[in-house]
Amino acid sequence: MKRKNKSLAIKEYPFVLSFDSEDGVYIAKAVDLKGCHSDGKTPQEAMQNLYEAMEGWIETAQKHHIPVPLPSSSRTQVKKFLLRLNPDNAFKLETLALARNESVNALINDVIAGL
Repeated sequence: MKRKNKSLAIKEYPFVLSFDSEDGVYIAKAVDLKGCHSDGKTPQEAMQNLYEAMEGWIETAQKHHIPVPLPSSSRTQVKKFLLRLNPDNAFKLETLALARNESVNALINDVIAGL
């Protein structure tokens, strides 16, 4: 029973799913857990692998007394949508987000909020 509750909590964390055409795999990245990501041959496999990685990330953080952020989806109601970008634009967006030391999602939200 405890395992089931843990899985439900993990699934509250938002993630970004993308396809890496060079490697032919789907990549899933946890939005709120810095550096937590995984991949898979299918979107479902990538998501399942990410859930396992997220559990490990949280367990490791707790073991080392590192604060675990709340899922951003539990703080506010978040709308999710799929955005397809050509590789050049995706690279520019990721580079700009990295330069600003924020996630791509945060960058997009900041830009939209400024409109």
